[in-house]
Amino acid sequence: MEYALVYNSVNTQITNARSTAMLTVDGEPVEDISTATTTNTFPIYKSAAVAKIQGVYLKKTDSTAPTLLLPDAVFDLQRWDGTQYVHDRTITTSSTAASVVDKLECGTAYRLTETQAPVDYNLDSTPYEFALKACEAPTGLKPDGWHGVEHITMDTITRTNQRIPVKHTMPTTGQGLILILLLGISLTTMIGGIIILARTSRR
Repeated sequence: MEYALVYNSVNTQITNARSTAMLTVDGEPVEDISTATTTNTFPIYKSAAVAKIQGVYLKKTDSTAPTLLLPDAVFDLQRWDGTQYVHDRTITTSSTAASVVDKLECGTAYRLTETQAPVDYNLDSTPYEFALKACEAPTGLKPDGWHGVEHITMDTITRTNQRIPVKHTMPTTGQGLILILLLGISLTTMIGGIIILARTSRR
C-alpha cells in the first residue's frame, strides 16, 4: 500500500486526502479484486520528510547493545549478473543514521560482505545474501539454489559485531616496574623460606 501526500506547511491539516488500496502480486494487480478508495482529513501534529527508495537501509550495531550504531564499518555490495556476483558499490556505516542502499534491482540477488570492521570490533566477513521482493519489474536474477533473505523495499538490514576483548598487560616502566620487582622479591623470599623449612624438617 503506497501513499503520496502533498503538505502545505501553512495549514494544520490535510483535507480530502484520497487513499486507494489495491492487491498486487510481484507488482501486477490481481484481477477480480476491486480497489477501494476512501477520502479522509488528517490533522498535522508533526511533519517529517522521508524519501521513498527502491532499496534497503543498513545498520551496524554492537552485539550487546542493539541501539548503538557503529561507524566506519565498510561493506562490499555485489550484484548477481546472471552468471556471477560482480561489484556494485562500497558502503560505509554511520554512527548517526542507517546507511541508504538505494537503486537496487527488483528481484536481483545481492551479496553484502563486511571488509573492514569498526574500530575495536571483530570483523564479521560472513556474506549476507538478499533480494528485493514485491516491487516493480522483477528481474529474477538469482543463482541456482539461492537461499538468501527477501526484503521489501525500505526494510532495514542490521549486522552486528562483537567488541574485541581488552587485554590487560603489566606495564614495564615506572610504577609497573617497581611492582614487578616487588613481586619478584616476594616470590624469591617465599621460595627461600620453603627450602629452609624443608632442610630443617630433614634434620
